[in-house]
Amino acid sequence: MTQTQIVRLVAAAVLLWSVSIGADSRIALTSRTDGNAEIFLVSPDGSDLTRLTDHVGQDVQPAWSDDGTRIAFVSDRGGNNDIWRMSADGSMQQRLTVSEGDISFSHPAWSPGGHRIVFQSEPSGTNLRSILWVIGSDGLGLQSLHFLSNYFDLIHPAWSPQNGLVAVYIVPVDHRRVGLPAGLLFYGFSDVIGRGDMPMDLRNIEFFEERMAYDAAGDIWVSGLYGQDPVNITRTPGIDEANPSWSPDGTALAYEADGWILTTALDGGEVRAVVEGTDPAWSPKLRATAVNRSSWGQAKRKP
Repeated sequence: MTQTQIVRLVAAAVLLWSVSIGADSRIALTSRTDGNAEIFLVSPDGSDLTRLTDHVGQDVQPAWSDDGTRIAFVSDRGGNNDIWRMSADGSMQQRLTVSEGDISFSHPAWSPGGHRIVFQSEPSGTNLRSILWVIGSDGLGLQSLHFLSNYFDLIHPAWSPQNGLVAVYIVPVDHRRVGLPAGLLFYGFSDVIGRGDMPMDLRNIEFFEERMAYDAAGDIWVSGLYGQDPVNITRTPGIDEANPSWSPDGTALAYEADGWILTTALDGGEVRAVVEGTDPAWSPKLRATAVNRSSWGQAKRKP
């Protein structure tokens, strides 16, 4: 086989891979390449890197609405970390929460249908436990979820299509035993409706249909909805991988490792480096109007 034929085969394989796992999607991410944390979009093949935020504050942790039209994120523009929302093209940036004192918010996740956003508060002098909060996507109806928060830190919330709101629970640091794993709490909006003990200390859960992706012990894992039948996707000793995010069709994952966004197909496909960054969030399939580059990055830097 000639070198030209090999190049053509590689190019065809890259094109097939791009089409099969989301050429009509984008990965939102946090980049600090210019020294300041900002939200960017990038195509799964690493092309079309485009800035969405441009501010002296730190903008991190993007999260897509399930229709691909909006992105929630965390910003400290107001002095504390608060939850913000913007359109998928970077326009219409709106602050949803106004934290006070030493309260700090993080890890936003949209509800199915995009009507609410769940997030967590960080432990502080006036907030002894990390608890969950919910707010409407219009910035109204802020509600704290205190169930069991006297006993656990509730972190990294996500929405399961079958089970509503799910959160990781951990015993607070001052009471933890070495090697004690985290668990899962399944929420209704009046009480906890279920609890699942996990065999490992997991973080950063994200659901796709009947499966759950998460990071644990420095690797990316996929399991059933309740943690059953876990499969180690990455298996890379000495490299810490985190923050998995599903491709639109559920055949691949984006994640971060050593300051890079990577992707891999779940069928054992090649690991691909996409771009430097953290906090990957793979969009659903996007309508052309949602990713019109002529309107990207309209937000201007503010003093």
